[in-house]
Amino acid sequence: MLNELSPIPPPCFFHISAHVRKKVGKLTYLPDMSGFLNEQSFGRVAVIWSPGGLTLHVQVKKPLEESLYPRYRDSDSLEVFIDTRNLKNAQSVHRFCHHFVFLPEEVDGVQAQEVTRFRLDETHELAAPELFVVQVGMGKRDYEMEINIPKEALHGYDPSEFKRLGFSYQLNRSNGAPQHFNLSSRFFSLEKHPGLWATLILT
Repeated sequence: MLNELSPIPPPCFFHISAHVRKKVGKLTYLPDMSGFLNEQSFGRVAVIWSPGGLTLHVQVKKPLEESLYPRYRDSDSLEVFIDTRNLKNAQSVHRFCHHFVFLPEEVDGVQAQEVTRFRLDETHELAAPELFVVQVGMGKRDYEMEINIPKEALHGYDPSEFKRLGFSYQLNRSNGAPQHFNLSSRFFSLEKHPGLWATLILT
């Protein structure tokens, strides 16, 4: 009987945090949550910060199949969720929240886009797509992305004053279930629950 119950996601019990480095050396990847979330791991993400913004290094251990926009969740893509003030008491999306979409290949002129959906009283201007830099390396069995998110695209980003960021991601793939850090979209709409995102500690 017990083995028929669905697993209870980690955010119901504890909070996830990870340290991210300022300078590039040996990349430190975010913890693999696939065991906790009962999902298959097929990629990994490292985050590096600087006063000028964030850089993400993404390794995907599968060939690129197809990218779509605006149906990015049905294709190879990366969604990134960032709260520049790490407001854990937030019950909904606020002006310091960001929802970004990055594609390993350009689709109809789109490769990077902010798609944050706000409440009417909590908003910021969406980042212009040309602010982002996405570099992609293709292999026969895998691909990599290096993504630069400048501070101009991160409303409220000020690492001199705020050393913690709320953070989560959803790595999507064609013809398969996504991989997450730190919440599963099977249980939560990630874009609607910033208070449950993990914490990145800027060191």
